[in-house]
Amino acid sequence: SMGLLTMAVGVPLVVLVGLTGFYLVLGLLEDSGYLPRLAVLVDSLFHRIGLHGYAIVPTFLGLGCNIIGAFGARVMETRKQRFIAMTLMAIAVPGAAQLGMPVGLFVGLAVVMGTELGAEEIKGFENLIWLVFLILVVIFIIGGLIMSKLIKGEEGEGEILLATPP
Repeated sequence: SMGLLTMAVGVPLVVLVGLTGFYLVLGLLEDSGYLPRLAVLVDSLFHRIGLHGYAIVPTFLGLGCNIIGAFGARVMETRKQRFIAMTLMAIAVPGAAQLGMPVGLFVGLAVVMGTELGAEEIKGFENLIWLVFLILVVIFIIGGLIMSKLIKGEEGEGEILLATPP
């Protein structure tokens, strides 16, 4: 399992396929003008956790790679906002390499269960992946609420001004 073929060829191919798909979707969202609209939509929720709506863009970038998401979080106005955004990304936003773990776990579990029990008994394992993401979203929101109350620092400006494309 730790051979040259699986570690040097297999793992990078799996990560590259996931990253390619992620950046294609991110490119479509960016080119369609949806990202600024999404920032406006989540602005009120993100204000409750001490961030502005445009923090959603580094969060999405963190789904591809947390390092790139942390670089994107540098655009936050205050040190408190940067700290909250980067901490939430580290805790609750799985990067592409981390995302392979729950997917591999549930797919492997479904394959093992399917070979041992038959195809009828493995129905429902695909829903467990969504449960993982739901738990991560809850952790993101609760962690942000806690950090916005506990961390001292300036809040930044109250409103954001975004130009949404036509």
